[in-house]
Amino acid sequence: MISKFIKDARGGYTLEASLVMPVIMWILILFLFFGLYLYQTAMLQQASAVAAERAAYNWDNSHKDSKSGSVPLGIYDGLYWRLKDDSMISALFGWAGAKGGSQIPLPASPSSEDLATTKLLRIGSLVPENLKGTMDYQHQFMNRRVTVSLQRVVHLAPLERFLHRDMQQAASSSAYVVEPMEWIRNVNITRYYGAKFKQGEDGFSPQKAGQALQRFGK
Repeated sequence: MISKFIKDARGGYTLEASLVMPVIMWILILFLFFGLYLYQTAMLQQASAVAAERAAYNWDNSHKDSKSGSVPLGIYDGLYWRLKDDSMISALFGWAGAKGGSQIPLPASPSSEDLATTKLLRIGSLVPENLKGTMDYQHQFMNRRVTVSLQRVVHLAPLERFLHRDMQQAASSSAYVVEPMEWIRNVNITRYYGAKFKQGEDGFSPQKAGQALQRFGK
């Protein structure tokens, strides 16, 4: 009688399912939270990359549309903003007190600062308010770079408890400020003044040229 009961397969599917289904459900839940973690990381990376690219693209004209990058007709920054407001001369000669760049916290709040900070604030205001981080601009003469660093939005407590550690989420993107037309103008002016220096008394001496550049840097 007992042997017949053991050989009877009825109810075996229900018994096996009751043992396997909890394991499958836990695995599915872990995959779900892991997918949320990857989604948040990708979202942070995308947001930081878009902000950095927009800031770098709009850097040559602070009046550009922050989203589309369209240039308004006849409206632009001052003629010598790259020398003074962008600290190009300070970065070139390493003068004392040179800032070497600007940085703002995110989410951005409006404030009246120098031109570089104003440009960062215009793009930083487009970053979603639930994202925290920093927006940094560094000027090392030929190397001008905008870096956006963002931190995670929410905690994934179940995944953190399962892994027994705090899941740090962060993303950072950099974009270089490139101005092809300004580069061509700089090459031409360098060739022009280089020829003047070679002319001796008829042209500029290095001392006079240095004094002229210092006036722009004040």
